[in-house]
Amino acid sequence: MPPSQNLDAYLERIHYKGSLDLSIETLQGLHVGNCLNIPFENLDIHLGHSISLDPDHLFEKIVGQNRGGYCYELNGLFAYILEELGFKVTGLMARVLIHRKPEPRNHHVLCVHVDGRDWLVDVGYGGRGLLAPIPIENKQTEKQFADTIRLVETPENHWTLQTLIEENWEPQYEFNLAPYRPIDYIPGNYYHSTSPESLFTRITLCTMPTTDGFIQLRNQHLTITANGKSVSEKAHSLEEYHRLLKKNFKIELKGGFTPPW
Repeated sequence: MPPSQNLDAYLERIHYKGSLDLSIETLQGLHVGNCLNIPFENLDIHLGHSISLDPDHLFEKIVGQNRGGYCYELNGLFAYILEELGFKVTGLMARVLIHRKPEPRNHHVLCVHVDGRDWLVDVGYGGRGLLAPIPIENKQTEKQFADTIRLVETPENHWTLQTLIEENWEPQYEFNLAPYRPIDYIPGNYYHSTSPESLFTRITLCTMPTTDGFIQLRNQHLTITANGKSVSEKAHSLEEYHRLLKKNFKIELKGGFTPPW
């Protein structure tokens, strides 16, 4: 797959028709397009597929098969695309803070240096995180469609991403600027896709932000939030589940799907 063909197909996948110059405007457009069109999902685990981080495999799955992925896949492909365009990209690792028990650093995020600033980039969170890049600067607050987010620097030289939820700043994850190489993500990817202790082996999950809210299909339960109001629906059969998956995320699974519910 020549890079030019890869790029054209990717841009069509995210419905992006803007400039490709090395600017924050380009980065923002690509980031928003990716988030609004490529879902966060872990369905390959329940199709019995191993999760490959090879760029060609990621491209074929996410672009060729109109699928999504989780952080190692989505941010892995996005880093590859950005580097093909000439952006300076550094891989980072974050610690998710939304769970009750302490978590190791196992969430893949990116730092992109453009227009003289470092920007946090993350198209693979799956929760109430970024829709667009945010400068890595203390108390930098931004309204991004339905959510308001900010970065807060800690005394330990870490950065915490927070989302304003019901007038409270809720921490999403923390990270520092220590660089990671592609090989460094292999252990975390293996753990998340194979360990019985991993959330992703115990549930099926598909999420995607929208311009006015969020869509989540967790196991059989679909929740659509728009303008602060939520509606829910439950799939009572695999047939209904596949219908919800196709209608809300444009995903069609083929054979071997064995959900844990």
